[in-house]
Amino acid sequence: MTTSENQLVHCVYCGKGIKKSGEGIIQISNSRWCHKKCYDKFHAHRIRNLSEEEKRETDMNTLRQYIHEAFKGMNPNWPVIGREIKQFQQMGFSLSGIHKTLIYLFEVKQIDRFRLGGHINVVARYYQEAKSYYQKIYVNNKNALDNYKQESEQIKILEPQPIRNIKMLDIDSFEKGDN
Repeated sequence: MTTSENQLVHCVYCGKGIKKSGEGIIQISNSRWCHKKCYDKFHAHRIRNLSEEEKRETDMNTLRQYIHEAFKGMNPNWPVIGREIKQFQQMGFSLSGIHKTLIYLFEVKQIDRFRLGGHINVVARYYQEAKSYYQKIYVNNKNALDNYKQESEQIKILEPQPIRNIKMLDIDSFEKGDN
Protein backbone atom coordinates (compact mmCIF):
# COMPACT_ATOMS: atom_id res chain seq x y z
CA MET A 1 0.00 0.00 0.00
CA THR A 2 1.19 3.49 -0.77
CA THR A 3 0.66 6.51 1.41
CA SER A 4 -1.16 9.51 0.01
CA GLU A 5 2.15 11.44 -0.18
CA ASN A 6 3.81 8.82 -2.38
CA GLN A 7 0.70 8.28 -4.48
CA LEU A 8 1.34 8.42 -8.20
CA VAL A 9 -0.74 11.04 -10.02
CA HIS A 10 -0.59 12.51 -13.53
CA CYS A 11 0.55 15.99 -14.49
CA VAL A 12 -2.43 17.98 -15.79
CA TYR A 13 -0.36 19.53 -18.60
CA CYS A 14 2.09 16.88 -19.84
CA GLY A 15 0.30 13.73 -18.60
CA LYS A 16 3.43 12.15 -17.12
CA GLY A 17 3.21 10.27 -13.84
CA ILE A 18 4.50 12.13 -10.78
CA LYS A 19 4.63 11.54 -7.04
CA LYS A 20 2.65 13.98 -4.91
CA SER A 21 5.56 14.40 -2.51
CA GLY A 22 8.15 15.11 -5.22
CA GLU A 23 9.96 18.43 -5.47
CA GLY A 24 8.73 20.89 -8.07
CA ILE A 25 5.16 19.59 -7.86
CA ILE A 26 2.19 21.98 -7.63
CA GLN A 27 -1.28 21.10 -6.43
CA ILE A 28 -3.70 23.02 -8.64
CA SER A 29 -6.85 21.82 -6.91
CA ASN A 30 -7.86 19.02 -4.57
CA SER A 31 -7.34 16.32 -7.19
CA ARG A 32 -5.14 18.02 -9.83
CA TRP A 33 -1.33 18.09 -9.79
CA CYS A 34 1.37 19.25 -12.20
CA HIS A 35 5.09 19.90 -12.55
CA LYS A 36 6.15 23.46 -11.70
CA LYS A 37 7.92 23.68 -15.09
CA CYS A 38 4.74 22.65 -16.93
CA TYR A 39 2.66 25.14 -14.91
CA ASP A 40 5.06 28.02 -15.61
CA LYS A 41 5.37 27.13 -19.30
CA PHE A 42 1.60 26.84 -19.77
CA HIS A 43 0.78 30.07 -17.99
CA ALA A 44 3.63 32.10 -19.53
CA HIS A 45 2.39 31.10 -22.97
CA ARG A 46 -1.22 31.99 -22.11
CA ILE A 47 -0.49 35.42 -20.60
CA ARG A 48 0.62 36.91 -23.93
CA ASN A 49 -2.82 36.77 -25.59
CA LEU A 50 -5.31 37.13 -22.77
CA SER A 51 -8.37 39.25 -22.42
CA GLU A 52 -8.80 41.30 -19.23
CA GLU A 53 -11.02 38.66 -17.62
CA GLU A 54 -8.62 35.84 -18.47
CA LYS A 55 -5.65 37.88 -17.20
CA ARG A 56 -7.52 38.59 -13.96
CA GLU A 57 -8.28 34.89 -13.53
CA THR A 58 -4.65 33.96 -14.23
CA ASP A 59 -3.39 36.62 -11.80
CA MET A 60 -5.83 35.38 -9.14
CA ASN A 61 -4.68 31.77 -9.60
CA THR A 62 -1.04 32.84 -9.42
CA LEU A 63 -1.73 34.85 -6.26
CA ARG A 64 -3.60 31.97 -4.62
CA GLN A 65 -0.83 29.54 -5.56
CA TYR A 66 1.80 31.84 -4.05
CA ILE A 67 -0.23 32.27 -0.85
CA HIS A 68 -0.66 28.48 -0.67
CA GLU A 69 3.11 27.98 -1.05
CA ALA A 70 3.96 30.86 1.32
CA PHE A 71 1.80 29.54 4.14
CA LYS A 72 2.83 25.90 3.67
CA GLY A 73 2.73 24.19 7.03
CA MET A 74 0.05 26.56 8.22
CA ASN A 75 -3.64 26.66 7.57
CA PRO A 76 -4.28 29.97 5.77
CA ASN A 77 -7.68 31.47 6.52
CA TRP A 78 -9.01 31.51 2.94
CA PRO A 79 -12.34 33.26 3.63
CA VAL A 80 -10.50 36.12 5.34
CA ILE A 81 -7.80 36.20 2.67
CA GLY A 82 -10.52 36.40 -0.01
CA ARG A 83 -12.11 39.38 1.76
CA GLU A 84 -8.71 41.04 2.14
CA ILE A 85 -8.01 40.61 -1.58
CA LYS A 86 -11.36 42.20 -2.44
CA GLN A 87 -10.63 45.10 -0.07
CA PHE A 88 -7.21 45.60 -1.64
CA GLN A 89 -8.78 45.66 -5.10
CA GLN A 90 -11.30 48.27 -3.94
CA MET A 91 -8.33 50.31 -2.69
CA GLY A 92 -6.92 50.20 -6.24
CA PHE A 93 -4.35 47.42 -5.79
CA SER A 94 -3.90 45.03 -8.71
CA LEU A 95 -3.74 41.27 -8.20
CA SER A 96 -0.23 41.13 -9.62
CA GLY A 97 0.71 44.05 -7.35
CA ILE A 98 -0.58 42.15 -4.30
CA HIS A 99 1.39 39.10 -5.45
CA LYS A 100 4.59 41.13 -5.93
CA THR A 101 4.07 42.81 -2.56
CA LEU A 102 3.89 39.40 -0.89
CA ILE A 103 7.07 38.34 -2.70
CA TYR A 104 8.70 41.56 -1.51
CA LEU A 105 7.60 40.95 2.09
CA PHE A 106 8.54 37.28 2.32
CA GLU A 107 11.64 37.12 0.13
CA VAL A 108 13.17 40.60 0.25
CA LYS A 109 12.21 41.91 3.69
CA GLN A 110 12.00 38.33 5.03
CA ILE A 111 8.99 38.94 7.25
CA ASP A 112 8.07 35.89 9.29
CA ARG A 113 5.02 34.26 7.73
CA PHE A 114 3.94 32.62 10.96
CA ARG A 115 3.55 35.98 12.70
CA LEU A 116 0.90 36.95 10.16
CA GLY A 117 -1.43 34.21 11.37
CA GLY A 118 -2.57 33.12 7.93
CA HIS A 119 -3.59 36.65 6.87
CA ILE A 120 -2.20 39.01 4.23
CA ASN A 121 -3.43 42.27 5.76
CA VAL A 122 0.12 43.71 5.83
CA VAL A 123 -0.04 44.14 2.04
CA ALA A 124 -1.84 47.49 2.49
CA ARG A 125 1.02 48.78 4.65
CA TYR A 126 3.84 47.72 2.28
CA TYR A 127 2.21 48.03 -1.17
CA GLN A 128 3.73 51.43 -2.07
CA GLU A 129 7.12 50.47 -0.66
CA ALA A 130 7.14 47.29 -2.76
CA LYS A 131 5.98 49.25 -5.81
CA SER A 132 8.86 51.73 -5.50
CA TYR A 133 11.30 48.80 -4.96
CA TYR A 134 10.21 47.15 -8.21
CA GLN A 135 10.23 50.49 -10.06
CA LYS A 136 13.85 51.05 -8.99
CA ILE A 137 14.75 47.59 -10.24
CA TYR A 138 13.01 48.30 -13.55
CA VAL A 139 14.76 51.66 -13.99
CA ASN A 140 18.15 50.17 -13.10
CA ASN A 141 17.66 47.29 -15.55
CA LYS A 142 16.48 49.67 -18.26
CA ASN A 143 19.49 51.96 -17.71
CA ALA A 144 21.83 48.98 -17.79
CA LEU A 145 20.25 47.82 -21.05
CA ASP A 146 20.51 51.32 -22.56
CA ASN A 147 24.16 51.57 -21.50
CA TYR A 148 24.83 48.16 -23.00
CA LYS A 149 23.32 49.22 -26.33
CA GLN A 150 25.36 52.45 -26.38
CA GLU A 151 28.65 50.70 -25.61
CA SER A 152 28.79 48.73 -28.82
CA GLU A 153 32.33 47.96 -29.87
CA GLN A 154 33.76 48.05 -33.35
CA ILE A 155 35.89 45.06 -34.05
CA LYS A 156 38.65 45.39 -36.63
CA ILE A 157 39.61 42.17 -38.32
CA LEU A 158 43.31 42.09 -39.15
CA GLU A 159 44.52 40.72 -42.43
CA PRO A 160 46.09 37.30 -42.05
CA GLN A 161 49.88 37.35 -41.98
CA PRO A 162 51.69 35.15 -44.46
CA ILE A 163 53.07 31.97 -42.94
CA ARG A 164 56.86 31.92 -42.87
CA ASN A 165 58.56 28.95 -44.42
CA ILE A 166 60.54 27.41 -41.62
CA LYS A 167 63.19 24.83 -42.38
CA MET A 168 62.89 21.67 -40.41
CA LEU A 169 66.10 20.61 -38.69
CA ASP A 170 67.07 17.03 -38.18
CA ILE A 171 67.97 16.74 -34.50
CA ASP A 172 69.61 13.37 -35.01
CA SER A 173 72.20 14.91 -37.34
CA PHE A 174 73.30 17.30 -34.55
CA GLU A 175 73.79 14.44 -32.10
CA LYS A 176 76.08 12.55 -34.47
CA GLY A 177 78.14 15.61 -35.25
CA ASP A 178 77.03 15.81 -38.87
CA ASN A 179 76.69 19.34 -40.13
